[in-house]
Amino acid sequence: MKPNLKYLLLFALTFVMEFSFAQVVVFNDDFSDSTDPAYTTSGNIGGSAWDVYRMGVDWGARRNTSPQQLELTNDASGSGNVDGYVLVTSPTSDFPAPYNTVLNSGGIITWTFNMRQIRTDPAGFAPGSYGVAFIIAGETATSNSTGNGYAVVLGQSGTTDPVRLARYSTGLNAIADVTNIITSNTTGLTDFGNQYLSVKVTYNPCAGGVWELFLRNDGASAFADPLSGTLVSQGTATDNTYTGTALNMMAAYWQGSTAANQTAFFDNVTVEVNAKPSATIGSNPIVCSGTTMANLSYSGAMGSPNQFKINWNPAAEAEGFVDVPPTALPVSPIMLTIPGGAVPGTYNADLTLINTTTTCESVLYPISVTINPLPVVTCPNDTTLCSNEPAYTLTGTTPPGGVYSGTGVSGGMFDPAIASPGVNVVTYTYTDVNLCSANCTIDITVNTAPVADAGTYPPACVDDPDITLTGTPVGGTWSGTGVTGNMFDPSFGTQTLTYTYTDVNLCTDSDIVIITVNSCQLPSTMRWVLLQDGEDNSAPFPCVSNSDCQNNVLCYALEYTPLFTGNVTSYTTGFFMDCNNGANPVVFNESCVMTDMSQELNACGSFNLILLNSSGNSGSLAVTMGVPVIIHQVCFTIPNPGLLNITRDPTLGLTVSVDLAGGGFGDDTITYYTPYVIDSTIECAILPLTWLTFNAQAAGDQIAQLDWTTADEINNSHFEVQRSNDQGRTFRTIGRVEADDESRSVHAYEFTDRNASPGKNYYRLRQFDFDGRFDYSPLQSVTFAASGFGVKVLPNPAQEMVTVYIDEAITAGQMMLVDMSGRVVHEQKFDAGTNAHEIITDHFNPGVYTLVVTSGDQRIVQKLVIIE
Repeated sequence: MKPNLKYLLLFALTFVMEFSFAQVVVFNDDFSDSTDPAYTTSGNIGGSAWDVYRMGVDWGARRNTSPQQLELTNDASGSGNVDGYVLVTSPTSDFPAPYNTVLNSGGIITWTFNMRQIRTDPAGFAPGSYGVAFIIAGETATSNSTGNGYAVVLGQSGTTDPVRLARYSTGLNAIADVTNIITSNTTGLTDFGNQYLSVKVTYNPCAGGVWELFLRNDGASAFADPLSGTLVSQGTATDNTYTGTALNMMAAYWQGSTAANQTAFFDNVTVEVNAKPSATIGSNPIVCSGTTMANLSYSGAMGSPNQFKINWNPAAEAEGFVDVPPTALPVSPIMLTIPGGAVPGTYNADLTLINTTTTCESVLYPISVTINPLPVVTCPNDTTLCSNEPAYTLTGTTPPGGVYSGTGVSGGMFDPAIASPGVNVVTYTYTDVNLCSANCTIDITVNTAPVADAGTYPPACVDDPDITLTGTPVGGTWSGTGVTGNMFDPSFGTQTLTYTYTDVNLCTDSDIVIITVNSCQLPSTMRWVLLQDGEDNSAPFPCVSNSDCQNNVLCYALEYTPLFTGNVTSYTTGFFMDCNNGANPVVFNESCVMTDMSQELNACGSFNLILLNSSGNSGSLAVTMGVPVIIHQVCFTIPNPGLLNITRDPTLGLTVSVDLAGGGFGDDTITYYTPYVIDSTIECAILPLTWLTFNAQAAGDQIAQLDWTTADEINNSHFEVQRSNDQGRTFRTIGRVEADDESRSVHAYEFTDRNASPGKNYYRLRQFDFDGRFDYSPLQSVTFAASGFGVKVLPNPAQEMVTVYIDEAITAGQMMLVDMSGRVVHEQKFDAGTNAHEIITDHFNPGVYTLVVTSGDQRIVQKLVIIE
């Protein structure tokens, strides 16, 4: 076996291989396979890439077994030798890319092979002469008389036989058909006979069609691998006579005459192509207006391009596109520069890849850049918000479907509470179907909202003076029931008030405060009062006492001292009373002021009790806070002997519903009730005194003057004077006044408290009989303020006229005279300061009246008795 350089590929004869300079082997045959010592005289040689064509019966070719080479001979059989030739062809149209049968359309081609003929002085290509040729590229032919092409030839007339690179026309059958391109000319390589030769030919279409011939004399014994060692250049020449034509054949050619055993030899045929630069160009870039760079990708580069150039067409150049001169080729992608001012449209150019080593350029790759217009995006006008406003949906931008971004923005909502104070730039970005985006901005100014504080206020009393409301920051407004300006009137009861402040940026904040109003000035009370026979409490319903001990009947009135001023609309009471020896003692049980819903529940048989139930008595009764009124009457049969107890039913309780004078509703739950004991042995012996009046008023700096009158005194021992400074919860005795022992219809008493406390002072009288029984008067109060406001009524009792003396009224005010039914029978205004006012009383019915005098936040209540 001969030494053999094989390429490690899976193809036997034709294959592709890429070297460092993108040199691709498109054909290689060292004739080491499909060998056969027998000659082929026509057709394919042993399934190889070679086919035999001849003229002359004894001409043929073989892929010899030893040595392994291609041999062409004129002695292929036992026939006689004749003039002729043998043409062994291989189709170059079967060569893979990047080989191109049109030589000037491909890359640089290199042919290497070994060639030898047996004659010492080959005469050339005239008929009957000996000449050898290796056709490197020719038109397809089956004889030596057709086709054009290029060949390396040996043999010519004369004694000197150089190796020539030549072109031929109409075959190789005549010397005239061969035109030399390069003739061997270097020392030792100018004349050849039967030597073994190594030949290399290159064709460079990129340099304008330059050919170059390389030779090496391998001696007289064997071929050397033409791909190894050094071959000497015999020069270059330019020829493009047939390079623009498809040359589809490569062939070995040997012609001769009748001498025996005349042979030519060929070996190690290799065809390599330095591919022209090429690549797969990616999609043409599509960009949006305003983009200044675009990516043009490429892949699968061949031919080792290391530069590129771009030539834009005139329309593109008119828009500012600039041609790119040969420039270093980057790793994909190629960055295309786009003029910022180019109008939307498609712009075309040609891209060329360049190999500066081979000077080869690629074909022109048409490329384009499409510039899509940006969408037209609009935003609404800038706006101003306050930091305490709720988040809102951003709207008003066009086209819809974009995305909002910026401080305070989330999910298409803008939240002033999250945004920064000051100007917040909200960006609206819209992307169209071409993925082109544009945006606009909205400046949203967020002003820090004020923090309103309504303040805190201690509980107030319903008859306290107006409360000054002090919200911060100063300058806001108040709203709510009972509010005028920045003043709150406690007579409206407990209220929720709102303070609202608006700053210079028109940002608003509100705060609420609940002011609790208690009826602390005069606690409401209910008590049972023994009625004299015939005593009339008939307004508005008949309610006349029928107390008559001779007939064993006593009548009692339920006296109510109101917590509020207004109109009583209903009341509910529940009292338990002992049965009279197992029998129901109730004779009458009726309301004096309301539609009567009273009833008695008789449980004498089970519990020895009667339930006096006045549930939901309804109507309308005007009342004044602290002024007692009779609302109910019950008459009993007298126990003889024994006691009857009247106690409060804890389940039903004692409640009164009042529509307040200032608006709103008051629910007066009676706290102060003292169980009453009916003792017939005492009640019928002496009916207790009747309270006519009880007045308390300021008489100096923390000095209270108490005056009261009574009637029908029998068995009266003395009075204890009691005071409370905790809103009537607890009382302590501060003095004692002995009973008047004179017999008269009306008894007048007085007491001076020189140790009153600042603020509200509550007073009551505890009247004792000689037998130790006692009774309480209604409550009165005195408030000590900075002024010395006071009221005196003279005479009292009165008949025709009474004078009301008013001392140091701090403001103008008014006085009201109220009868026992709660009806105002007289009203009169007065000026600030000290003055006196007369009231004509001769037209009033005799009875007990209440005088209410009000000046600013101070009020004095006194009883006035009018007699006939």
